[in-house]
Amino acid sequence: MVNTRIEITVSDTGIGIPEDKLDRIFESFEQVEGGAAREYGGTGLGLAVTKQLVQLHGGNIWLESTLGLGSQFTFTLPISEEPVSSQSSVVASQLSQIQAPAYLDSETLVQQPQFSKTAGEHFNILIVDDEAVNRQVVANFLSLQDYNIVQAASGMEAISLIEEGLRPDAILLDVMMPRMTGYEVTKRLRDKWQLSEMPILLLTAKNQVEDLVIGLEVGANDYLTKPISKDELLARLKTHLNIKRLREENIRMTAELDVSRRLQQMLLPKDKELQHIEALDIAGFMAPADEVGGDYYDVLYQDGQVLIGIGDVTGHGLESGALAIMVQSAVRTLLAAYHQLDAVKFLTALNQMVYHNVIRMNAEKSLTLSLLSYQDGHLVLTGQHEDMIVIRSNGEIEEIDTMDLGFPIGLEEEMPDCIAETKLSLTSGEGIVLYTDGITEAENIEGQFYGLERLCFIIKQNGQQSAKKIQDAVIDDVRRFIGEQKVFDDITLLVIKQK
Repeated sequence: MVNTRIEITVSDTGIGIPEDKLDRIFESFEQVEGGAAREYGGTGLGLAVTKQLVQLHGGNIWLESTLGLGSQFTFTLPISEEPVSSQSSVVASQLSQIQAPAYLDSETLVQQPQFSKTAGEHFNILIVDDEAVNRQVVANFLSLQDYNIVQAASGMEAISLIEEGLRPDAILLDVMMPRMTGYEVTKRLRDKWQLSEMPILLLTAKNQVEDLVIGLEVGANDYLTKPISKDELLARLKTHLNIKRLREENIRMTAELDVSRRLQQMLLPKDKELQHIEALDIAGFMAPADEVGGDYYDVLYQDGQVLIGIGDVTGHGLESGALAIMVQSAVRTLLAAYHQLDAVKFLTALNQMVYHNVIRMNAEKSLTLSLLSYQDGHLVLTGQHEDMIVIRSNGEIEEIDTMDLGFPIGLEEEMPDCIAETKLSLTSGEGIVLYTDGITEAENIEGQFYGLERLCFIIKQNGQQSAKKIQDAVIDDVRRFIGEQKVFDDITLLVIKQK
């Protein structure tokens, strides 16, 4: 009988395969050694695909192995009965139409891209897999996403790159690798880097629930099973990169807001300065909000005249805080320059400065501002801000509306012709209270506002006390009202009493 099959044997002198593994060696991603960590690479999809290809061609494949000596893989294929010349021409024709994929180019496989990124514009992605083709397939998935890609052929190489200074924005990490598994790499990295600092996405064929649990327990951010969907990989990766970027932005903003808070406090008038003003008892308070608002107040004393400013920049955050600091500096400079307060000249000059700086900052900001000039018991009030509360000697209080005394600063390039003044006198024991809407619009846990009415009630109850005691009574009451609610706006209070 004519033999109609060809038999091919491939031998190695490797570690061999135990008998209890022979039946499973052709399963997808089966490893010779028991754990995910192993001395040698595994079969991956190779033998499983090979078995299917052989069977599809009508052949068979089997294995003989001696532990410690090596293995012999044998497969058979049917011999074609067509003439060789006919087969050759068909094969040649088919091969001529096939182009080798770019990712199989040997130079491409060994090339290592630079991992430094320019001014933080691109994300660095580290791909770790002991199979070069697997790495390149993943790299091809990412190639159109403007990522900087670095490849490592083992867990140890990945650790070494990071120890040498590589700071990947995310790591795509194979689990089953020789000598050091993806689990071990993840655990090593988590000793130093938090999940949001260095996201790790495990890529593996191990798809059992217990495998996922192990991966997450050692510190992986995500777990994708092979074969990997390109769209799913890109979507998961983008999610973790966005989380990382938000965390970094939050850290940066937290640091900047902390600087802004400290600058605000540094620029406030000190208690010793206020005590040098012999005719007045003054107590000032400002507590920045969680996100820093744009409150400020200042008291300037020269030549027997007291010049007072209180303002509130719209919005919150670093820009509002920075503009408040800028305004405070400008107000001090202008007040020192003018000596006597000329409301029109002063507010016009200040408005020009604020408006052009807001344009330069590319921020839609403005501020309400009240200015007071005090001398020998007489007050002149100008500028639009919150109501000024006047404490009278008979225990009554008055509210002075400032809406018609000015216009928001920095809202328009030219200050509208609507600047006015209000004059009043203080006798011994009388005073005024200036504040920002961080007090009247303070919210409690039920979403209710503190309100002007409650503020006036507390001031009236304590109006005969010192400026400091009035201030303490108001701030304590506001804090009790807010309770555990977040502080949404700066809280600023300035109490001034005639001695």
